Amino acid sequence: MIGIKYLITALISLIGGFTMIYVSDRLEKKRLFSKGFLKVVVLGSVLLAFLIVLMLLLALVELFS
Repeated sequence: MIGIKYLITALISLIGGFTMIYVSDRLEKKRLFSKGFLKVVVLGSVLLAFLIVLMLLLALVELFS
């Protein structure tokens, strides 16, 4: 049952990550923010991707144990 919670959390994080990447791309095209801000957004996206992988691994461990 805990594995399903990890899967749901990973899916929500995945949607959030794609939204963050899409918004940062749109802002970069409109040149509304500086490059420093966009680097922070990209770093946040990378950290969110790491969180997604971690949650999926935890879900697999919980489902198969």
